Amino acid sequence: MIIIATFVLGMLVAGLRSPRTCLFVAGALCILAGAGGDWVEVAAAIGGYNMGIALTLCGASAAGVHNS
Repeated sequence: MIIIATFVLGMLVAGLRSPRTCLFVAGALCILAGAGGDWVEVAAAIGGYNMGIALTLCGASAAGVHNS
């Protein structure tokens, strides 16, 4: 479930087109997931988040939407 949630979060954040926001959300995600002490969940959250960002950026590139 955490992978799906962070995947969608990554897609939403990448849509904002702000590198600072992407890094801020990634850092907050690491802190929140690490607070539970389960590093497997941290790795899953980071992986899902990165996949969401990558899919959004690749889709935008394929559709011809460039960051202006």
